[in-house]
Amino acid sequence: PLLHDLHAADIKLGIWTGRDRVSAEALLERHQIAPLLGALVCGDDLDSHKPDPAGLQLILERLAVDPDQSLLVGDADVDVIAERARHRDRHRRGLAAQAIDAYSCAWIHACSERFES
Repeated sequence: PLLHDLHAADIKLGIWTGRDRVSAEALLERHQIAPLLGALVCGDDLDSHKPDPAGLQLILERLAVDPDQSLLVGDADVDVIAERARHRDRHRRGLAAQAIDAYSCAWIHACSERFES
């Protein structure tokens, strides 16, 4: 229901996954999430992988979203690391600096601190 509510509120949604495109699209279709998305970046779309922020940057470009008006929701430490790397690369701060782990904010925070330089 949350994704449907966000979509209905005209909030742009995108997914950046390490999965290959074929399996990602199949899962999104099966769970009826694909129609809600404005962008999808998969593991086989880029030469680099998480935590390189290239996939996140591509999502923002495809959605035509101002990075300072974006919010990352991740389920792994590499998601937070990528978001922080994107901020370092762009020297930006804003809403996107807030990273929410759908499972455990404390776990993500602890992991990201461990990997932060």
